[in-house]
Amino acid sequence: MKNNKTKISLFILIGVFICACNTFKRVPDGKKLLTKNEILANGVKEKNENVLAQLYQRPNSSIFSYRLRLNLYNLAAENPDSIYQSKFVKNPEKYSRLSKWLSKKQVDRLGKSFWYFGIHEVLKKTGEPPVIFDTKSAEKSALRLQSYYFDKGYFNTKVTYATDSISTKKVGVKYSINTGKPYTLDSIKVTIDSPVLDSLYKTKQSLSVLKSKSQYKKPDFDEERSRITTHFRNNGAFYFQQNYVNYDIDTLDNNHKANIGLNIENQSIREGDSTKLVPFKLYKISKVAIYTDNAAGKNSKPIMDSVSYNNFVIYSPEKLKYRPKAITDAVFITKNGLFSDTKTTLTSRYLNNLRIFNYPSIQYSIDPKDAEGKSLIAAVYLSPRKKFGFGWNTDFIHSNIQEFGISGSTNVTIRNIFRGAETLEISARGNIGASKDMANPNNNFFNVSEYGADIKLNFPRLFFPFNTERIIPKNMIPSTNFMVGFFKQRNIGLDKENFTSSLTYNWTPSKKTTSRFDLFNIQFVNNINTGNYFNVYQSSYNVLNAIAQNPNYTINPTYFNSENNLIIESGANGFISDVLASNPLITSADDYKSIRSIQERRNRLTENNLIFASSFVYTKTNKTDVTDNTFYSIKTKIESSGNILSLMARVSTSPPTI
Repeated sequence: MKNNKTKISLFILIGVFICACNTFKRVPDGKKLLTKNEILANGVKEKNENVLAQLYQRPNSSIFSYRLRLNLYNLAAENPDSIYQSKFVKNPEKYSRLSKWLSKKQVDRLGKSFWYFGIHEVLKKTGEPPVIFDTKSAEKSALRLQSYYFDKGYFNTKVTYATDSISTKKVGVKYSINTGKPYTLDSIKVTIDSPVLDSLYKTKQSLSVLKSKSQYKKPDFDEERSRITTHFRNNGAFYFQQNYVNYDIDTLDNNHKANIGLNIENQSIREGDSTKLVPFKLYKISKVAIYTDNAAGKNSKPIMDSVSYNNFVIYSPEKLKYRPKAITDAVFITKNGLFSDTKTTLTSRYLNNLRIFNYPSIQYSIDPKDAEGKSLIAAVYLSPRKKFGFGWNTDFIHSNIQEFGISGSTNVTIRNIFRGAETLEISARGNIGASKDMANPNNNFFNVSEYGADIKLNFPRLFFPFNTERIIPKNMIPSTNFMVGFFKQRNIGLDKENFTSSLTYNWTPSKKTTSRFDLFNIQFVNNINTGNYFNVYQSSYNVLNAIAQNPNYTINPTYFNSENNLIIESGANGFISDVLASNPLITSADDYKSIRSIQERRNRLTENNLIFASSFVYTKTNKTDVTDNTFYSIKTKIESSGNILSLMARVSTSPPTI
């Protein structure tokens, strides 16, 4: 009854709150609250969120037409400080009394407390200030809508707006858009001053985003500029930038067709106070130098060791700690290869993925030995992480299961353990706690415990008996993870031990796809306290004990304790064994069925399990960045569990063939 009264009171309070709110409380005289926006494009109501987002002013949010956040904002006092002080101006005796009970400083600070000040700040932050209609904002919205459609090829778009005064304090705005006929691309003329870039452009000209007869769209021009830049910079154009790609758009023939001129001038080089234009060059890499302990590239430590390996030169301020192949496999910049942004980015990602270096720095400089000035020296600066890493944490726990608990974990990381950029991680964790709900025959305070340890070894390559380079090349950043672990629980009465082991391969086919293959994932679960079953599952014991109390059954008296209850575990086991051994002491079919069900359930819950599984997981997404709200993500998993062991069991029990 008390709960019902509380609920009724709450509903009444909410109803009073809703009715008491004055939506127009913060709307100044002579101003109006914007309550509605409507956009008509060529007479059709526009619901596209991208179009609505062009408006500078949008009405306050609402839930079922109720502007909750606006009303929350209206509940907040505008100047809570002044309201608090005015209480004492009107009643100085009250201030005097409070000052005697509290100090004057405390009375003044009371005005900054949550109930006098903080609650109003919370209401303001949670709520929304009223959106007051502004003519200039409406005019700017109209211009933005015009620009939006212009970028889509509607060059003759006209936008007007009109207001509809719903009441003395409310107004709606209707925007009317007449787009006219869109422009399409007619001729596309490409002019590239540098011969090497002109030849390079023609190799991928068929992939151009700009197509004749397609509708004019400004994003297409930006995409084509980006495509050209990426293509050039991945094929040696070291100094090329996007701003070198310019467009001339001719729409003077007035037939809603646009002639496009794509122009790329020569490279601009500053000499003193003047600039000159020279043809672009394509640069090759003449040397790849890797500095294993020089993050800033300042050569702060003298070079004591250097190794030449597979057209790479590796420098170290001391004896080299790494096998050369482990480092060079992560570098995609190659001697005599063309400069490439993609190879630079891929090298940075792979080196960072090794987890033995901080994020690398890659710098290029003109090779002074090349008289033609077409060669670059690539310098890869690496900053090693500490060989040993250590971490730990401790938590105190209170939950529905544990009245009190202490948990802790620790981990040790050893990097470059075999000099091949491998990483070894050893972790341990534990928990002890007190629980009244768990079976606790010995009445121990700490009757719940868990502890375990894991060892993980990561190889920055596919650890496989044969070469997998053709199937999964190194640009997919492959890795191998081997893990073994042990975990013991004493928190459900039966006490379990878990032994786990897995071998996993990971690789990234593309920037937006990942693959994972678990060659094997083995788990062995060992129940080590099965004799405590009936202490844990009391309902099963109570049913069994009730059947054993039937005076019509003649049962071995040694199965009972002094209180005439079945002894856990010996008495319960003996009784079940006698019944299931076809002993005629049970005459009721229902009782026999109940006892058999109890035994089957106990066998199922206390048996040890060996689980052998293999799986393949493929994930794909088209998300571009954290602001992308229109992306999709697909995750596919194929798993096989227990089939191999089942097949082995069938083969081992099959009769021999003649």
